[in-house]
Amino acid sequence: MSALLDTAIEAASRAGELLLERFGSAGPIRRKTDGSFVSETDRRSEKLIIETIRERFPAHRIRAEESGDSGTDEDYLWLIDPLDGTHNFIRDVPIFGVCIGIMRAGEFAAGVINLPWERTLCAAEKGAGAFAGDVRLRVSEADSLAGSTVAFDSTLCDDVGRRIDVLHRLARSVFNVRMLGASAQVMSYLARGSVDGVVEFDDKPWDFAAGVCLIREAGGIVTDIEGGQLGAHSRGYVAGNPSIHTGLRDVVHAGPVSVKGA
Repeated sequence: MSALLDTAIEAASRAGELLLERFGSAGPIRRKTDGSFVSETDRRSEKLIIETIRERFPAHRIRAEESGDSGTDEDYLWLIDPLDGTHNFIRDVPIFGVCIGIMRAGEFAAGVINLPWERTLCAAEKGAGAFAGDVRLRVSEADSLAGSTVAFDSTLCDDVGRRIDVLHRLARSVFNVRMLGASAQVMSYLARGSVDGVVEFDDKPWDFAAGVCLIREAGGIVTDIEGGQLGAHSRGYVAGNPSIHTGLRDVVHAGPVSVKGA
């Protein structure tokens, strides 16, 4: 295990302990300019993660959801969501996690997703596989959209028309759709084979960066929402196992797809 991944695991573990301690008492909550909520727990978790990273890599760039960018070393970029699923967390819904992704020279190099409520920490490094503890992760072997379970974007209140339209097409094309409200949860589920695909329209890089390496090392495919290459400034993504990713992307863009039951 590299020092990068070891540090990410340590930071995510420490933050996860904090989230468990504060679950049910998130602290003061305010609404951000984009309409989402942030709690005192988000800020405390982020501070803890950044302190852990800075102890070993004081110059690395860090982009964190609440505090923005810092650092000078352009070769490395840490992308941090200290509490993914804040809206679940503040309503005492135990679907939330910590996401830490690392980019090196513009490539997704490592990622850690900690789901403290279920005591599961998933970690991956490019070329070294994806693991939850000692268990190697693999995406599912579902070979058709019609038999697939897909996790769908949870922010239907934004761009309602398009998202409802895509949801309608998905509902006619797959076996089942799930909306869980946390990319940490659904991306780890995809890497573990519990869901077969994920569609998220407006997730920020700190939401998905940890899951990119995880899913790819588990054998899956992740692209931006248009089907192109993901980067540090992308918004949204489509992810799936190799058998359904292209069909899932086509559903999002109203391309040709077999309709379930047709």
